[in-house]
Amino acid sequence: MLPQFPESILQLQKLLEDPDAEMNEIARVLGQDPSLTADLLRTVNSARYMLSRRMDNVVEAVKVVGLRGLRQMLFSYGTQRVLGDGSENDVSRGLWEHSQRTAFYAYGIARNVYKRKDILDDVYVGAILHDMGKIIFSKLHPDVVDHVQKYSRAKGIPSTVFEEVSAGIDHAEVGARLAERWNFPGILVATIRYHHTPLKSPNQYRDVLAVIYVANELANMDNDQYDQIDGRVLRMIGISGREQLQQIHPRLATQYDREFARLERER
Repeated sequence: MLPQFPESILQLQKLLEDPDAEMNEIARVLGQDPSLTADLLRTVNSARYMLSRRMDNVVEAVKVVGLRGLRQMLFSYGTQRVLGDGSENDVSRGLWEHSQRTAFYAYGIARNVYKRKDILDDVYVGAILHDMGKIIFSKLHPDVVDHVQKYSRAKGIPSTVFEEVSAGIDHAEVGARLAERWNFPGILVATIRYHHTPLKSPNQYRDVLAVIYVANELANMDNDQYDQIDGRVLRMIGISGREQLQQIHPRLATQYDREFARLERER
């Protein structure tokens, strides 16, 4: 039986869809959930928003994130509440850490390389949620997922090949079907379903998928394997090829490691 999305998150989403809802009311309802409030403030104070001073006011934080950004954040928060935050086992923790790195890379690529501020929220949250299917697998069969990942890395074979053989359906489709069940918007369903195959995605989502695909490939990359990234997708977002990737990738990795270390110190 598929798990249900948290009712408290659904209620807050309904409030966000109300054109007459005031920012103070949204902040008041949000503030009733300490974990969600902490997540919001952590997001606002991250390098993603580059604020000149630390922000601790919920109303101001909602204004910074914006209603669309907050709505997208709720999908990420609700998913982690249902599927876990990575504290259950090492495999699950590794998957969430990979998703966070992918989201950081995707945001940086969309903002500084592709220069598309209009897709930043979709890119970031889509990247956070892109491996929902793997996280579901990790909760059901953590030993199997761990073995598949280690074997795939050792042999240089995409783990999706083994997932399709062993489960009869790939992790992207599993995650997308759950997202559909939870009434996620089309853009998030698409990013989960097509994050390995962006050129197969609906045209209206292809720019977001292209960014997430490249970010995911870079976040998964252990060695200099840039030639494995589809050049057609790279060109879609303004990346010429290997030479430019060799400049972008280390910079993103350094920035992420610095930001991750800062957040760990503040917890």
